[in-house]
Amino acid sequence: MTNAVDPYQASLVTKEQKTAAQAYLDANLEPMPDGWLWETFEPDLDITLETGFLEAPGGFAAAKGTIIFLPGFTSPLELYSYGYQRFHDAGFNIAAISYRGQGRSTRSLAFTHPEKGYVEDYTILADDVERFVAATRTRVGREKPILVYGNSKGGHIALRMAGDMLPDIKAIALKV
Repeated sequence: MTNAVDPYQASLVTKEQKTAAQAYLDANLEPMPDGWLWETFEPDLDITLETGFLEAPGGFAAAKGTIIFLPGFTSPLELYSYGYQRFHDAGFNIAAISYRGQGRSTRSLAFTHPEKGYVEDYTILADDVERFVAATRTRVGREKPILVYGNSKGGHIALRMAGDMLPDIKAIALKV
């Protein structure tokens, strides 16, 4: 019998590393905008995705539209608080989503390798985002446009969604 080494063991995050990472984030991220609502979205059975929403100043009727933020690889939603605030101040509703395997969303490898944000196919992520767009459309109404802002991995997912699923959006902005 040999003592085989689990190839993933080296990538496990220690308690000290988690504490240090949280301390860094706490010291360097701006607070979420006043009125930010942490929520969840369930695109499939047993899948819960972390989301957030910020209603425009003056409410839905006064909003110029809604911007849906799609974060980059491993980026927490909190990383974009500055952008949320600026677009909110300009009169937009803000919605954001953490994909499967990111942030506090469901991780498919949660029991064996919780540090990994694995998904078998990006089409799954694009489908989740398209469903989130549809749910956001129901929430904010049909009168105002929905714009999708994708950063890095979020841009890839936004393009996949737009090309494959034809969601009800007005525009896509990509930052890569």
